[in-house]
Amino acid sequence: VCSAASKYLDLQVNQPLVPITRIKRTKVSSQGCMTEIHSLRQKLTRMKRILEEHGCEFQKSMESFLSQIDPHIARGHEFYAMQDLIRIEVQGRGCALYTKLSRFVAASSQHMRSCGTCAASASLCPICASGTPVFPFEIDTFYLCGGCGAGFHRACFQRASAECPMCLTLVSSQRCPSVSNVRAR
Repeated sequence: VCSAASKYLDLQVNQPLVPITRIKRTKVSSQGCMTEIHSLRQKLTRMKRILEEHGCEFQKSMESFLSQIDPHIARGHEFYAMQDLIRIEVQGRGCALYTKLSRFVAASSQHMRSCGTCAASASLCPICASGTPVFPFEIDTFYLCGGCGAGFHRACFQRASAECPMCLTLVSSQRCPSVSNVRAR
C-alpha cells in the first residue's frame, strides 16, 4: 500500500472497526482460534447480561475482569481491532486474549452453575424433559424462542422442525377454545 494508506492503517490498528460476523470465512490458519475467541466473547456477553439481570455478587468479579481487558472487548462481542486479529493470527491460542477469556469464562460458567441466583437463568428443555438445565450462555446448545421466551436445547428445537411447541400450544388453544371457555346460551 502507499505510505499515506499505511499511516492511516497504523493509526486505526487499535480501533474496534471490524465487525467479524460480516466477514466471510477464510482459509487462514487462525480461523479455528478466531472462532473459539468469538464464541468465548459471545458467552462473556451473555454471562454479563445474566449477572446484571439477576444481581449476583459475582458481578463484582466480572467488572474486575472486564477492567483488565480492552474496552471494546468488555462492551460486547461484535467488533475487533486489527491489532486483535493480528495477535490471533500470529500467536494463535497463545495470545493473551484467548488465555484470559477462556480462564474467566470457565470460572464464570462454574460459578453460574453452582450459584442459586445465577441458576435461575437456566431452563429445563420442555421437548426432551431432561433434568439437566441449559443456560443462556451455552451458545452452542441453548436456543431461546423469540415468541414466548422458552429455552430449549438447540438440537431438540431443530428436531421439533424449528417450531416452538410452547408457541404452537398457545396458538392452538386460541383457535380451538376448550369446553370450559364456551358460554352457555
